[in-house]
Amino acid sequence: MSMDLVSHLDVMRREAERILSVKTFPRFGVVQNYDPNTYKAKVLIQPENILSGWLPISSEYVGSGFGLFVAPAPGDTVLCQFADGDFGMGVIGSGKIFLPTMPPVPCPPGQVMLVHSSGTYLKILSSGELDMNVVGNLNMTVAGNLTATVQGTATITSPNPVTVSAPTTVVEGNLEVTGNISGGTGSGGGTASFNGTVTTTGDVQANGISLENHTHTYNPGSGSPTNTSPAEG
Repeated sequence: MSMDLVSHLDVMRREAERILSVKTFPRFGVVQNYDPNTYKAKVLIQPENILSGWLPISSEYVGSGFGLFVAPAPGDTVLCQFADGDFGMGVIGSGKIFLPTMPPVPCPPGQVMLVHSSGTYLKILSSGELDMNVVGNLNMTVAGNLTATVQGTATITSPNPVTVSAPTTVVEGNLEVTGNISGGTGSGGGTASFNGTVTTTGDVQANGISLENHTHTYNPGSGSPTNTSPAEG
């Protein structure tokens, strides 16, 4: 090999090393600060512990005023990518990394889970079932119609009163109540009307007067008024 060729190859090697020295490859980073208004974060680039500028956080779903947001917290370990290897053009990957000090929750094969630090979670089980637990309040607003179709049994269990506020509540089918029914408890009272027969195995009372046990006062044509039983009156 001629000296000219060796010298030329040496120049090419040094030039390649120079170019690579100014390029930055994917690095792990530890989140130091997070800006919720811009969805950006500053990280300590590892292993040099160099503090980055504000880096945008990537997402699987973005748009103007909407999208999928998973806010990082200080101490999270993330993977940072750099466009064209330029350290000044970095972006934080949307996925974060579990560490021995922050172990993951066991996730069975084929299962999808969203678990919050408060204990609230949403799980799509491998069987296709949806399992949800809400530690605090569950607030839902539907601008249009809400329709729920259940092939099995629907059950609502609450240790506290359940309130339905609507101008009219329609129950299509039979209504069975195992406890007491009270109506018109507000200041305006209330009424009840039925288009059909009302049947009861117990007594019916109106303002304290019993349908079974009340008496009638009547005058048969002469003499004093007489109190009689319901059967006689």
